[in-house]
Amino acid sequence: MNSFEYIKFKQKVWAANNNLSLFGSNINSAENIYLDERKYNLFEDLYDETIAELSNGDGSELISVNGLPKINALHSSSSLAINIFQYWRKKEFYNMLKSLNYFLFDNLEPKDIKFEQKFPVFKNVFPPNIDVTIYTELKEEEKIIAIESKFTEPYRKHEQKLNESYIKKYNFWKELPSLFNLSNDINSGNLRFRYLDPVQLIRHILGLKSNYKKENFILLYIFYDVFGEDSKVHHEEIKKFKDICTKDGIYFHYISYQEFIFNLNNNLSYKDHKEYLDYINLRYL
Repeated sequence: MNSFEYIKFKQKVWAANNNLSLFGSNINSAENIYLDERKYNLFEDLYDETIAELSNGDGSELISVNGLPKINALHSSSSLAINIFQYWRKKEFYNMLKSLNYFLFDNLEPKDIKFEQKFPVFKNVFPPNIDVTIYTELKEEEKIIAIESKFTEPYRKHEQKLNESYIKKYNFWKELPSLFNLSNDINSGNLRFRYLDPVQLIRHILGLKSNYKKENFILLYIFYDVFGEDSKVHHEEIKKFKDICTKDGIYFHYISYQEFIFNLNNNLSYKDHKEYLDYINLRYL
């Protein structure tokens, strides 16, 4: 069983334990891994502001085209991110930030959480969509944590080539020489990553840097971990990317969902967050 199938299997077991019926995405689907209503795939149904943000994003998570919406899939990374982070939109979330386990988060004052925020780089190119954006302040200056959330995506094939329009905009790369070299190595075919999608992360960095000073954003990569060689190589690729970001003065942090959830259990009062912790523990650990 490969890592992609392993994650789907775990989610199907969770659905069976909760007496949830599974369906194909449409009548021609070979696999039943969708729930017929999105509320069954979520800890809490979507808040109005979350619906508005997802609808404005480019992922088409809520749209039904000849079948069920993507957010209804058990292995939807969007539903995973929502199940973990939407809960904190209406709560004080300092201990949630602490659970992300990065020293730069320690002194930040939490302000807001939003989904599918866009950070334009330049005209005529689709702006990067950030899965989750956490808005904070430090000494009255806005600092953001931009989260790229991954569930099964690392364990499936993905395109690895940065649009040449980015490469040709030399002024965007003045403070990012190491990432520029990485982009050229990827586009020329001299370097490939098996699990990490560095092209997507580079686009995110360019979008963030076009809207914020480097010291005012942190790119956080949070992923669902697996076992064996897939996990080992994935971690090596993430570390390689982090080292390149560090050379360019970009704050890049990473953590697995499992470690994050473990930290939440240690940092939160079980009595105060019982239903939330029970749900994410049983479903994702």
